[in-house]
This record gives sequence, C-alpha cells and structure tokens, in this order.
Amino acid sequence: GGTPLSGSNPVTAVFVAGAVSAGGSSLSMNPPGPLTADGVAAYTLTVRAQDANGNLNAGTAQTFSFSNPGAGATLSASTCTTPTTGAAAGTCSVTLSATLASVFHVSASLGTTPVGGSNPVDARFVAGEAVAATARAIIDAGPKLANGSDAYTIMASATDAFGNLDSSQPYTFSFNAGGAGAVLSSGSCTTATSGADAGTCAVSLKSTVAGNQSVSVSLGGQGLGGTNPLVGTFVAGPVSASSARVSLSSGPRTANGTDAYTITASALDANGNLNTAAAFTFSFSAPA
Repeated sequence: GGTPLSGSNPVTAVFVAGAVSAGGSSLSMNPPGPLTADGVAAYTLTVRAQDANGNLNAGTAQTFSFSNPGAGATLSASTCTTPTTGAAAGTCSVTLSATLASVFHVSASLGTTPVGGSNPVDARFVAGEAVAATARAIIDAGPKLANGSDAYTIMASATDAFGNLDSSQPYTFSFNAGGAGAVLSSGSCTTATSGADAGTCAVSLKSTVAGNQSVSVSLGGQGLGGTNPLVGTFVAGPVSASSARVSLSSGPRTANGTDAYTITASALDANGNLNTAAAFTFSFSAPA
C-alpha cells in the first residue's frame, strides 16, 4: 500500500554472463587508421569473450585465434587468451604491423567458429614519406636512334624505405644529362597525387650523338638510390649518299707509282654519326 516492506528490502539480484559463444563474442580494431607501413606503427586487434547476449564473461579463460594477414604484414601473435582478473579480464589483444602499403583482412575465431562484431577487420596501411635514398628511377628499353626524335622515357617513383609508392603529396625530381647532343624534355618533373600515374612522373631523353648518354636523377638535392645515373644507348640512324662523306689524305704525293693517297668513305647518318651496324658498299670513279 505504498509503504516499503521491512526485512531484506530492497533485494539485490546478481546476474552473471552465460557461456562464451563465438557468435556473441566480438572483434574490434584501434586506431581507425590508416597507419604507415613502416613495420612500427601497429593496429590493436581486441577480442571480447561474450555470451550470446553480449555480456562479457571473465570467469573462464578463452583462447581466440587470428587468421594470417598475408605477406607484407605481421601479427604479434596468432592467438591470445583472455585473463580472468584485472582491468582487461575477459578481453585479449594482438597487434598488426606492415611494411607493405595495402589493406589487410584479419578474422578472429573461437575454436573453429568466427566471432561476431566487426569480423574480419580491414587494416589499411599507407606508404611512408619518400626520400632520395629510397626513391627510384628507371629508363625504358633501347637502343634508340640518335636522330633527335627517337626518345627514352625516364620515370621517377616516390617510394618509401620499403618500396611503397607515396602519392599522398607531390615530389619534384631533378634530371641532369651532361653528354653532348643529349636533350631532356625537362630538367624536372613533379609526381601526381591522383590517377593511374599517382606517385610517379617522367621526362624523355633524346640525342643527336650516337653513344651512351647518362642521366642523373635527384630529389631534394640528393641523388636517388638504386641505378643512378641511368644510361641510354643511342645508335646511328640510316645512311644515305647525301649524309655519307668522303675524304682524301694530305698531299701532294710523288708520281712514282708507289706513293699513294688514301681515299676514305664514311657511312654517316644525317647527324654525322658513324653507322657501324650494317655494311655499306661505296663505288669510286676511274681517275683517268
């Protein structure tokens, strides 16, 4: 009738978690990311031993297993066991780091049954900052003709210490070709931050002089690592009568039937490069 009863009033009813189930347990990941693929930055993957209604059960130790994330990523352990005392009772964690910029999927299981919650988790790792020592440049296949139009493409890639391409910011590469006859389309290029060529940029190399042309590449005033300088080989172009040349040794000579001039024909291309790739036959008129 509105008046509290005496005795044990109020009563206190204690409910405890039921048996841990895989479906009721959960997996979570922190921080939200992305993290740098430097082998140091790591996600924490935490499992909670919960019953079918999501209640945390710290009464018995439970061992959870984690799937292999694949090449380029590393888990601190493949399993973890929940403690039954302390602030973390009923939960346990492993860490995930990577040296490959990618998204890694990791699932947790209790026994052979996947747990619930955000399972699997998707851990995204991105490239670290590119520096000259770890950035790279490549040149396409040759040889090319030394005709001033046939060209090599030299592509620079902003890669971090583990070879991951960084497209999060633009990088400006500098190029230098010191050989005679060599012409670069530009002395520098800046990497794109979006699109199919993100993290890379390119210049072209042409030459009117046959031979090897070296191009050094730098970033921030420092020479790139890897193969640097790059070498492009140029060969002589086609030979025609108008580009070939003939010369006569110095004289005069004595008209004694033995003292002789040397007449030299040279198979030169339009830019004066000697073409030794093919045999050419020259004809000489009778001297009378």
